[in-house]
Amino acid sequence: MRGFAVFLMLTVILMAVLSACDRDTEPEGDVGLSIPFELERDRIVLPVRFNDSPELRIVLDTGMHFDGLLLYDKELTDQLDLDRAIEVKVPGAGSGPPATAVMADSASFSAGPVEFHDQRIIILQDDRMQGVPSDGITGYSLFGHH
Repeated sequence: MRGFAVFLMLTVILMAVLSACDRDTEPEGDVGLSIPFELERDRIVLPVRFNDSPELRIVLDTGMHFDGLLLYDKELTDQLDLDRAIEVKVPGAGSGPPATAVMADSASFSAGPVEFHDQRIIILQDDRMQGVPSDGITGYSLFGHH
């Protein structure tokens, strides 16, 4: 069952890559594109960069219900220089009050060779996710629109 889930995720990623990739010209021949990933503790981890930022490790979670990326480290707020960011409240899994975060709706980033434009980026402004072994999370919606 685990193998089938990984196969299904790879298929979704490949479909997104083929649809979302910016191309100036059509390639000649049979050229394939891919987004590199790591399988870590049964989780798909994608390498993501904002312009010249250090590589961020983003977990792909099909259960995440909103578009874009949710980042855990509040120090990324200044490093990523997001245009027109606003403060928002983000409900989480389980009980408890919503987290305070900064959100921008028009950020661009890359996952491997594929660039994503006009994406929502949410950066948590507290330490509730401190110690998590990734920099953030994205969901099906990142690829689902393609």
